[in-house]
Amino acid sequence: MPAGVVQAVELERLGFDAIWVPDSQLLWRDTWVSAAAIAAATNSVRIGTAVTNPVTRTAEVTASAAVSLDELSERRFRLGIGTGDSATRVTGGSGARLRELRSAVELIGRLTAGEWVSAPAQRVRLKAAEHRTTRVPLYLGAAGPRMLQLAAELADGVILLTGNTPASLDYAFDNMAIGAERAGREVADLHVVLAIRCRVAADRAESERLARPFAAKYAIRSPETLRAAGIVPVAAGRADTYPDLAHAEDWEQAIELTSWIPDDVLRAFCDRHMVIGTADEVSARLGEFIRRGITSFMFIDYASYDPPMALARELAASVLPRWR
Repeated sequence: MPAGVVQAVELERLGFDAIWVPDSQLLWRDTWVSAAAIAAATNSVRIGTAVTNPVTRTAEVTASAAVSLDELSERRFRLGIGTGDSATRVTGGSGARLRELRSAVELIGRLTAGEWVSAPAQRVRLKAAEHRTTRVPLYLGAAGPRMLQLAAELADGVILLTGNTPASLDYAFDNMAIGAERAGREVADLHVVLAIRCRVAADRAESERLARPFAAKYAIRSPETLRAAGIVPVAAGRADTYPDLAHAEDWEQAIELTSWIPDDVLRAFCDRHMVIGTADEVSARLGEFIRRGITSFMFIDYASYDPPMALARELAASVLPRWR
């Protein structure tokens, strides 16, 4: 049995509710093959893509895969979709524009619900979905204001990538409220998943040092997100590492290349975008998020290519039992 499937079985046994599989064709194994193998080996855990995109996979292809996976998993599948950052930029491309993403989400929703849709040549439908009456649940990965609004307008859930301070969450919920109002909905109708890089550790200094490339990525690519979290962006330096800062294959090299991030900015970034601390401190932070309206957490470890099993075991042993 592939290592990833063995680990998924363990995650289900540890009590996690969902497993999210990334989709970036040059960085990880194929998301649909991996998700199908996980679905066949597990019984109750939900399975999602985090996230696919309408650039490397067309909406019709994704709709077919989503319905197939939902059927295989006995309705445990969640389709996470976004602009396709790492899937497109690693080869010099660009992610989906907002209009393109809106169109894809609307089309996927209609096709997976078994509806007929108009195509250039003729009206079409997804044969595998002809007996369905509801769509596959759709989640949008969102950080910027327009994506947050779009998620609340069109999707069943949102994967928040905005940071985790009160100011960051206010920013996210305020924008989601705008999108929800456009559709005659309430933000409470959404399943809100907060994506957080987490580390249960007493040595905060080392945890912050290891996070330096993440802070640099935001300084280069998303300074508006730093501002929303109350961090004054710094003058971004260079960091040429393969394939990019968030997924560097040589992490120590990435840390060296991002030494231009000041220590005070790094500390502020970790406070606002990461959850670092002892089991008591991590548990307290999760409680704050739950009271703010967060429905679920997507826990992400530092390493891009090693499954986060050490983090998962620590969370299951010392943190999650307090919130069951």
